[in-house]
Amino acid sequence: MQERLDALCKKIPDNWALCNFLGNCEVEVMVAQTLHACQINLKERGEAFSFRGGGVFSTGGGGLVDNGKAYQRLLDEGYFEERRRKATDVNPPDDTRVDEHGQVVVIVMTEMLLLKLEWFVGLSKESVA
Repeated sequence: MQERLDALCKKIPDNWALCNFLGNCEVEVMVAQTLHACQINLKERGEAFSFRGGGVFSTGGGGLVDNGKAYQRLLDEGYFEERRRKATDVNPPDDTRVDEHGQVVVIVMTEMLLLKLEWFVGLSKESVA
């Protein structure tokens, strides 16, 4: 998994490398950010995930940017999954909400998303829907 994430991060170095990937800027930026967080957390915590912060629900630009709608689309279309982890096991950043059970929500990229990214950046010749 580490080699796979490293190869994708090399091809997707920033939030703008996925223009025209899924036809929505907020979605594409979230995918790029989550990819890089997964790479870091796999190295540092042994698991490929991103912490779900409040930014996934934010809006801006007088309503032009709607991260909540983009995030919900990624969940609904099966590109992201949410999972719960015990906060003491994953050592979340200070701005990550810990619930009353001592858990945090993390975002995991699905195999479907990884395959689609690999195809989009040319790491795979196999076409994906």
